[in-house]
Amino acid sequence: MPLEEGPQWVIRHLRLPAEFERCVDLQKIVWGFDHRDTVPARLMIVVQQHGGLALGAFDGEAMIAFLFAIPSLHDNRFAQHSHMLAVLQEYRDQGLGRRMKLAQYRDAVARNIPVITWTFDPLETKNAFLNLNRLGAVSNTYFVNLYGERTSSDLHSGLGTDRFLVEWLIGQPRTERILSGEDPVPPDWQRLRRVLSWSGRDRFVPGTGELDSAERQLLVEAPPDTQLLKKLDRDAACRWREATRGAFLRCFDRGYRIKALVRSLELLPVEDYRLRRTFYLLERHED
Repeated sequence: MPLEEGPQWVIRHLRLPAEFERCVDLQKIVWGFDHRDTVPARLMIVVQQHGGLALGAFDGEAMIAFLFAIPSLHDNRFAQHSHMLAVLQEYRDQGLGRRMKLAQYRDAVARNIPVITWTFDPLETKNAFLNLNRLGAVSNTYFVNLYGERTSSDLHSGLGTDRFLVEWLIGQPRTERILSGEDPVPPDWQRLRRVLSWSGRDRFVPGTGELDSAERQLLVEAPPDTQLLKKLDRDAACRWREATRGAFLRCFDRGYRIKALVRSLELLPVEDYRLRRTFYLLERHED
């Protein structure tokens, strides 16, 4: 039975060996992985049979996206770790990725799974907006080069493989409010201190961070389109990796948590890079 139906696609659990083989194909198509970095079909089948999750989105008979998650422990309690979500290029920006996550959410509710975790690159702010603002996940964990300096994917070249680990608290009031459309960005966000931001010069490079602020909420700027920045100015992209890495590690160590991504109306006055400025919103938790 379908878990989700859209205008032209259906989301359901994967069943047939050929469907899992298609997941391997999609890993190569979407990320450009070679055989070293792909998750084999046989392993996915075993994980699905023993508490994991493998979902596919289908346009007719063609699989156009998949999600793969494994059983895990998080903070010493049963959880699920969402390892992969891949959507073919021609089906992106249609809400399919979010629909896949919502299907995963409903599956977790049905199975009493309290939290789902996954990782994403802190410099990929488009992913951050989905994860934080549209799904309601949060993060206070940063991994430096989780998969080593690079993988076989060109998308991961040049900047290492730093990752946030996010937590999606299933059934919690804040999560439910955001899934229902609540905006996690406060209306007065512009008054918040920017502890790391653009230097203000002709190139889009970070300025000197002011990381010792004790305010309850802070902003950390990140590139609005890192893949474009890598093409235009690889050195600048590397400097953003180093600067944001230091900022997030410092802030997490001081008890802050990432709650949202802010997209400013302000355009960067940088040649060939006139995009809206983006900031992570961090909030200190007093436990």
